[in-house]
Amino acid sequence: MFVGFILFGLALFMIGDRRRLFDDSFELQTEFAQLDGVANGAPVRVAGIDAGEVVEIIFPRSPSEKFRLRLRVVEDLHPLIRTDSVASIQTDGLVGNKILQIGTGSESAARIEDGGLIQGKEPFQLQELMQKASDTFGLLDETIQVVRVDVESALSSLGDTIDDAGVILNDVGENVEKVGQSAVAISANVEGIVSDVRGGKGSLGKLINDDTLFVKTSDIVAQVQRISHDAAETTENVKVMSEEAKSMLGNLGGEDGGLAPGLMTDVRSTMSSAREAMGDVAESMESLKRGFLFRGMFLDRGFFDLDSMTAEEYLEGGPRKKHHRDLRIWHSAEELFVKNKTGDEVLSAAGKSALNASARRILRYPPNSPLVVEGYSDTGERDEQFLIARTRAVLVRDYVRDRFYRDASVT
Repeated sequence: MFVGFILFGLALFMIGDRRRLFDDSFELQTEFAQLDGVANGAPVRVAGIDAGEVVEIIFPRSPSEKFRLRLRVVEDLHPLIRTDSVASIQTDGLVGNKILQIGTGSESAARIEDGGLIQGKEPFQLQELMQKASDTFGLLDETIQVVRVDVESALSSLGDTIDDAGVILNDVGENVEKVGQSAVAISANVEGIVSDVRGGKGSLGKLINDDTLFVKTSDIVAQVQRISHDAAETTENVKVMSEEAKSMLGNLGGEDGGLAPGLMTDVRSTMSSAREAMGDVAESMESLKRGFLFRGMFLDRGFFDLDSMTAEEYLEGGPRKKHHRDLRIWHSAEELFVKNKTGDEVLSAAGKSALNASARRILRYPPNSPLVVEGYSDTGERDEQFLIARTRAVLVRDYVRDRFYRDASVT
């Protein structure tokens, strides 16, 4: 028994010496929101050296407070622990027990007092990291789905744009080829005209090479100047006569301040003659529009009488078709419109597709070319027909203008 007591005491001494229970020590305190498995008696290390143990764990009294740990640390390591030292919970090896590691402070910080409180660094939580990673991957997956939809939409729009660009390029290529051929022909014609002018052929050649025409032109200019001078004198004389006429009319006034009866009759006769003369001028202008010599000029400017045209002639382009390169495209109402729930007509999907196909033919013309949208209807009375036709024209005009960026001022 004596030998057993000696061996037991020796074992206690060795264990106490190993845990440095018999060395001089001092107390420290630190705080953590989570202990991560730290218990009473957990080893305490300072700069990697066994320095003591956890003496007591004080539980918080509310969720806002932290766990407070009382530590026993050997006095020999007291100079290394400063007020800016930090305590952290670590694992002894890969799967070992939890220990408390205290880092050495800085030279500028004061030495910690006995029973002082140092800052605790919260332990790393792998579970929280995995949860954050899972949330991040979920958000990334949602973002990828959204981006995928946007990319598919962009690729679809790009495909439509490429198709439209192909149609435009084909049309432009044909127009460029025609323009080139026309330019060659025009260049040859200009070269021939210049050659004839230099040779004195034609009116322009004679005008350039014949001095007689220059002399006659000078005489005409001189006569025009004299006529202009005479016209100025005549205008001045008319002003004088007008003043005299006013004075005379004032003298010829009646007793009530009006014109004398005979003079009033003459004025009325003169005004009637003037109206007849203006009517004759208007009839003469209408005759010029239809005459052989001037009809082509008025047609080139777009003048024609709708009253003298049938509906079939207008739908075919009228007289303008011989002098203009107008593009006329016709669609039936059944092809373009459907009725919504309220009974109003709106553009259908098939109608929009038909307008898109027709608009490709319009794109070959300059952007500032006039675009006329006409609407027709034969349903109901005349006022109802007008309203339906106008609504149809507005629907088509707005769609073509907004879809193909047409200038509203020429649409």
